[in-house]
Amino acid sequence: MRLFLFCLFFIGLYIQATAQKVDTQTEIIELATIFHNNHVKGSPDESTLEKLKNIKSKELVFSKKFILEIITEQNSIISEPFLTKPDTTDLKNIYIISRLNHKMFGSENVSLFDELAILRAEKTPYNELVNFYYDLIFSLAENKNKGLTFEKINFNLDEFNLSNDVEKGIFFLNCMNIYYSGIKFFMDYNKPPKMKEAKEYINKYPKFNGKEYYNYKSLAFQDFVFRLDKRKPKESFKQHYINIYLQVLFYNYVLLVDANDHEQTELYEHSILSQKEYWKFSTEPEVFEELYKMTN
Repeated sequence: MRLFLFCLFFIGLYIQATAQKVDTQTEIIELATIFHNNHVKGSPDESTLEKLKNIKSKELVFSKKFILEIITEQNSIISEPFLTKPDTTDLKNIYIISRLNHKMFGSENVSLFDELAILRAEKTPYNELVNFYYDLIFSLAENKNKGLTFEKINFNLDEFNLSNDVEKGIFFLNCMNIYYSGIKFFMDYNKPPKMKEAKEYINKYPKFNGKEYYNYKSLAFQDFVFRLDKRKPKESFKQHYINIYLQVLFYNYVLLVDANDHEQTELYEHSILSQKEYWKFSTEPEVFEELYKMTN
């Protein structure tokens, strides 16, 4: 009799654990669906808020907070609770939720549960998870925050649980990445370039560790590969992000042509524009070689 009761006890534990696992899977898909339907415009309606409230998995506490914040208008996604790097489980769950969101845009008839199983089993490199997380934050911040500007923000990279120069570089380059399209619009897509507007735009760049953005040079970490486009092979992180960052710096340098020589010299000498080891990541290294000749 005791053996029978003992078996029943462990069968009950197994059923309970299995049910919890199924619940978590279902709730991940629910979060992905909520994100998919609400991440572009507007704020979640009452029915969506009720769905979020009903998500009970302990594993998804942070993911639930994150999704609620990022789909809400005039949110605080650019704040310490979310800019602080979460733990590995939370990084992976945010990654999965966003990847499931991408699948929902596809025309193919896929089972989200099958896709979820694939993503959970995937051995995603840690640096890719960190990069995916900060890319998501900075690329979507403007969607729900009208008139968002970082001009009065100082990002102290020692305050966000970033473990090393790789993770700090990921944070920095993803933040600066969002300024590329804006400065390019003023400088390249308008003939003649809108210099005044471009200068005003640059003045909205944030500071890092209490200094102007261009002073940040801790980018000599080991490169890694990541997937920018699911239809293409993985590519070099530095080839993508440092190439863009060098262009942002170059536009800034050009816009200082009417300023005094000291400002241009300071930007050049205190940024990676003057460091040859980074030019190889540019799609136009000859531009920086010529700039070097002009300044030496």
